[in-house]
Amino acid sequence: MRFKIVRLNLLVGIQLLEPYLLLPKRLPEVFDAFYKALSPRHRISLTDMQSIGGNSFGDLKLTINVFNGNGRIDITPTGLITDLRDLVSTDEDLKAIRDYLASCELSLVAALRTDEMALAEILQRDIRANAWIECEEGKEAAEAWLVERGNLALKLAKGAFTDLKREYTLQVHLIDDKGTRRLGVGIQRSQLDIGHLFLACEHQLHRKDDTLGPMDAHFDRAYTELEDLLRQLGLEPARTDA
Repeated sequence: MRFKIVRLNLLVGIQLLEPYLLLPKRLPEVFDAFYKALSPRHRISLTDMQSIGGNSFGDLKLTINVFNGNGRIDITPTGLITDLRDLVSTDEDLKAIRDYLASCELSLVAALRTDEMALAEILQRDIRANAWIECEEGKEAAEAWLVERGNLALKLAKGAFTDLKREYTLQVHLIDDKGTRRLGVGIQRSQLDIGHLFLACEHQLHRKDDTLGPMDAHFDRAYTELEDLLRQLGLEPARTDA
């Protein structure tokens, strides 16, 4: 069943190998690195950059608002969270998103580089996407597709519950034997007035003995592997260039 994405939210989390406890002393350097990297294209103002403190290092957070409130970057002593909402999912826009995420990660690494810490090493990177999709065959066909797979898995099409309407949530989680790569997809009927089905996708890479590689390579790998997984489940992305 072919589909197109009508709404896309993206959340990317980066966990450092070791907490950066010098962050309170380096707020200007961190803000300066992100401002120089992002403001030429995204028009970041000084009011978009906020620091939130507390009684512990765990309460410390630097926040940069981007895309007129549709995006946010949170920097903490343990890593970075990038939150983007209502994205366009054409090939051109996905490339721009990938480059933006890579720029955020490089800015973090550059900002935390000091004489005591030559390089901020990353332990884990987690890419999560929530997507509302429309299927070419329509809403009823999309919901029937999900019920069909639920019936096949749980055998509820016959027996005592045949007179009840059945709604299913399909979840798949895949983990490699080393625990360094995880990916998963959850599929359910859309609870909003937008889209026919709701997809919750996740792709995680965890460092063991080596580095994770650059963000843009992880983004491309996550997109390809999650797309292949959806195909095996019976959903064919109808990618568009415009």
